[in-house]
Amino acid sequence: MHIAAAATALRNVIRIFNDNSLSMPGNYEVRMEEIEKELTQKYIIPMKNKYAASFEKNNDKIVSKKITDWNYLIFPDAIFAQKAFEYISEDN
Repeated sequence: MHIAAAATALRNVIRIFNDNSLSMPGNYEVRMEEIEKELTQKYIIPMKNKYAASFEKNNDKIVSKKITDWNYLIFPDAIFAQKAFEYISEDN
C-alpha cells in the first residue's frame, strides 16, 4: 500500500498540472499523461485490487478491535494500509 499511495499522490500532482491551472511549455504534458496512465495501470489498480481481495477484511478486523497487547506490532501497519486504501479508492 505504500507504493500505491505514493503513486496515487504523484498521479494527483500530475493531474494538477494537466487541469490548465499551471502552464507547461513543451511536451511535458504528453509525458505526464503517459506517467499517470502507467502509474494507474501498473501500480495503483493492481495493488488496490490485491489489497481488497487479500488484506482489507483482516485489517478491518484489526482496526475495529483497537490496539491490544496481541496486535500492537501490526496495528500501525493495519491503520496505514486501511487509510491508504481509502485514499486510493476515493480518488479512482
